Amino acid sequence: PQVNLLFIYSATMQYPMYYRIVPGNIREVKAFKLILEESSIKDAIIIADKGFYSQSNVAQLQEEQLRFIIPLRRTSNMVDYEPLKSKGNLGGYFKFNNRYIWYYSYPVGNFMLHCFLDEHLKNKEEHDYLNRIEKDPDTYTVENFFKKHLHFGTMAILTNINESSSEEIYTNYKSRNNIEVMIDAMKNILNADSTYMQDEKALEGWMFITFIALQWYYSLYRLLSNKNLLSKFSPHDLLTYLSEIKKVKINDTWYTAEITSKTQKIIDLLDIHIT
Repeated sequence: PQVNLLFIYSATMQYPMYYRIVPGNIREVKAFKLILEESSIKDAIIIADKGFYSQSNVAQLQEEQLRFIIPLRRTSNMVDYEPLKSKGNLGGYFKFNNRYIWYYSYPVGNFMLHCFLDEHLKNKEEHDYLNRIEKDPDTYTVENFFKKHLHFGTMAILTNINESSSEEIYTNYKSRNNIEVMIDAMKNILNADSTYMQDEKALEGWMFITFIALQWYYSLYRLLSNKNLLSKFSPHDLLTYLSEIKKVKINDTWYTAEITSKTQKIIDLLDIHIT
């Protein structure tokens, strides 16, 4: 009744390259190795979310010789927040998306743990917590605020890619947002959050068509990106405008029906041909 849908997404091409359906009772770690074997991709990094970390998952990733980046919960006892008491204790900073990110790192067994501080996020989280104290003083207190204040704005990442810098690890992790956007497009733009399929063959066919549609969606995304039009139009906007173009049959001959000026403008900007 349940399946896991696994994708390989190219961070450099910004494009979904591969998918595989596995039964819902199969652990993802077991499937990762076969996916990379079948796809012949050698330079892959498993980028997880905070709920993925466990000693058994990390052990399996190591056993399968898979490279990984796993964020830890802020309450993890592996994270040492003491260096955050003074910026002089930190390893330095870098700029990401117009924000300055402070960092430090240290070994944990055979792995590296990278800690990051985003002061913009820290100020926002402190402000949010103080608001909660005012609204719900029985649950949120000043004492707890000071207990947690070193945690605000931080992220800790465990990795077995020991040769990479903190900035490289952070940048790779942030590329995960592209995956989330892709899944969101699949669910909400393609309306593929439920299959309604009754057997395995129908499910495979449905997924094949959905994957092709997803690749077309990203082809439109790249087209808009290359023309610097993403700030004005989304792929969904483009599909909406193009869906208004109709063909009419007159005396056994097909003609393109009238096109609105706005749709024609988009066609001209993108330099696409309507057959």
